[in-house]
Amino acid sequence: MEPAIPVGSIVVIKPANPNTLKIGDIICFKIKSESSTTVTHRIFNITDEGFITKGDANEDPDQWIIKKENIIGKVIAVIPYLGYLGHFVRTPIEFTLLIIIPATLLIILEIKNIIKETKNQPTKTKIYFNTKTKITLGDEASNGLALPRRQFHADGPN
Repeated sequence: MEPAIPVGSIVVIKPANPNTLKIGDIICFKIKSESSTTVTHRIFNITDEGFITKGDANEDPDQWIIKKENIIGKVIAVIPYLGYLGHFVRTPIEFTLLIIIPATLLIILEIKNIIKETKNQPTKTKIYFNTKTKITLGDEASNGLALPRRQFHADGPN
């Protein structure tokens, strides 16, 4: 279907009423009802028996006539070359290369970030007083508030 649909592209199809299809529409269909093969071609002609299709890169129309019940849908969008990616991940080795290894790397990087963040968090500072230390609160209190002058000792207030 090149040049309209480059090799390796993915097509997005929408179910369509066969009676609304016209010459020039690109459709996906099965050649026979029991066939598992899906074909994407442009409608070349419409007859009483069904649709005659033709691939854009082909010189001649297809040899078959597509019955209305074999129409899957009409192409509404084309995503160039994305099909190559789907084809690439079909084997276990390629799947590992494309999915497993990058996912593992992301997990390792996130674990490193979590460890780094936990190391950078400040630890709670504990202040210990020797039993002979006295703390005096009084006129020096912040915000201009004067607190009553009191002395504290490790054994309690004096």
